[in-house]
Parts: sequence; C-alpha cells; structure tokens
Amino acid sequence: CILRMATLQGENLGGEVGEKEVSNTPPMAQQKLANAEEEDYSHVKALTLYKMVEDIRVDSNSQNHEHKLLFLTDSQANLLAETDGSMEKLVKAFEWRKPKLVITFLRSIGGIGWFKSLPGDVLYSSDAVRGGILRDFPPWDSKLDAYQAEEKLVTFMREVLIPLAADTNAVIIGCANHGDCTLSTAFGTALSLEMAKWGGSPPFTFVGTSSEAVQFYLDEKEKLEARGKAPFWRRIADKSSSWMERDAKLKHIILHKYPDVDKSPYREANRLDLDPNVLNYIMVDTVDERDEEIDTSKAAHNKLLTALTRYLTEDVPSISIKTGMSENTGPIS
Repeated sequence: CILRMATLQGENLGGEVGEKEVSNTPPMAQQKLANAEEEDYSHVKALTLYKMVEDIRVDSNSQNHEHKLLFLTDSQANLLAETDGSMEKLVKAFEWRKPKLVITFLRSIGGIGWFKSLPGDVLYSSDAVRGGILRDFPPWDSKLDAYQAEEKLVTFMREVLIPLAADTNAVIIGCANHGDCTLSTAFGTALSLEMAKWGGSPPFTFVGTSSEAVQFYLDEKEKLEARGKAPFWRRIADKSSSWMERDAKLKHIILHKYPDVDKSPYREANRLDLDPNVLNYIMVDTVDERDEEIDTSKAAHNKLLTALTRYLTEDVPSISIKTGMSENTGPIS
C-alpha cells in the first residue's frame, strides 16, 4: 500500500508528463483514483491501529465519563476482521484487561427505549418485519408494568451480572446504540449507578459496537431541533480526529443519496443515538470508500464483531444472553 501511494505521488510530482496525464483524466476517474489512494492510506492505519483508539471526554447527564472510540470505515473493518493478529492489536490498543470471562449481549429489541425510538408517523400493521407494532406501545399490559420490568432488569445487572463481571475482569460486548438493545441499555444504566465505587474505572470492560452512522446523519437535524442541542454521537464525533476526517464525506454521500429521509429505506428505522453509559465504542460507518456506496447489510461490522468475539473467547469461558423480541427478516407465508 505504501509503495503504491509513493509511486502515485511520484508520478504527480514528476514534471510535465505527470501533470498532463492527470489533467487529461476524466473527473470521475480522478475521483476514483483519489478514493483508491485514500483507501490505501486508511488500510495502513488500520493494520497498525496507530493512534486510532481515541480517548474522548464528553459531559452527559451530569456525568463526565472518559470514553474510548475506534472509528472504522467499512474497508478498515473488513481488513481487521480478515487479517491474522489484528484482534490482538485491537485489544492492546484499547488497553483492556485480560478477561477471565466474556459476556455477550445478543441484540434484544422490544424494550421501552426501542419502542420510543420508532418514528411516530409509521404504522407497521402490515409490515413483514414489524407487523402489529406501534410507536411507544411496548408489549405490556400498561406502561407501569413495562417500567417495572425494566427496573427489575437493571436490578439483575447490579446485583448479579456486575459483581460477576468485576470478579472475573470480564469483557462485556453489547450494543452502543441507546435503547436498541434492552440488555445493553440496562447494563449501562446499572453501571452508571455503580461507577462511583470504582472511581470511574470499573474492573471490567464494557464495549458497544454500532453500524448506524447513516441513521445518525439522517436524523441529526431532527434531533438538534427537538432537543435544542446536538445528539450525543455528534459530541463524540466532534472530538474524534478519525471521525472528523470522514465527516464531510459521510455527510455528502449519505445526504446526497437520501436527501429526504421520509422517502428513503430508513423512513421506518429507529431514531438512534450513542449510549453515553458505554465506555468503549467501536463504530463502523458502513460506507464503501472506493465506490461511495452505503452497505445496508452492515456486513463489515458483523464480520468484525464475529472476529473480535472469537478471539476473546478462544481460551476463556463465555456467556451469551438474550431477551426481548426479534425481527422477522423473512417473508410471511
């Protein structure tokens, strides 16, 4: 990668011939060449992970946690997932303790936060994935029952799972999007209530992953107008050099492809934000650098998550936990 970049730079700096060749190149081809060079550079960064895990401090809900963020492009995530030794480098870059246990929260939708994050003007009664669902109507007899159920879940996290995680220096892998996974959100809430006893540095690692950059950008203006302040993901992004390197391009690609969210495939998607109680974020932007296309399958994110989980569980026991509901992604017969 480095040799190819140096060669390309040498051709451009090599005098009149190089300048003439560039000037005669069609604009689209020039852009593809620039994208290829940018991808090569990003691959070098990903393989070394040099300064890619950033320490970020953002005030939220009267708390001032220090977060660690690894922001990756789709191609960087793919490269890390496919390269031997890269998961070991990733863990070292985050400076995680050696765990005696790995706890994985399988995405558990259907909690109060998930139902609240649904768009308010969409009826899912005939939807193959979410048939019968209404915004802000979780499947309990009453709202009080729903809140009591989630309170019990937070209590379980405080009294059972957090002590277990502390005793085993566990790595807990969950979802970084607030409300998108009932288990991850409950654990984050419990952690925020227990954080003071460890002076802000718990003896375990809570990492959340996200592949919702497209949704974040599409909803940014709406959230800003509704809350009167920037969403939490934006405050994290503004302090991240890796994220800001991609910010203008992501805005251009996403908003150019979907100028009107109500006419896009994301119209019925949950309105999400990063969870401020997650201390370690792995963000995959789901945008292909070379073709500037959005990968709606989120394959790179899923591949990276699988590679990380396999690496962490090679020689330690693991627990996977699931609750809530699941989405039907197949046709209804």
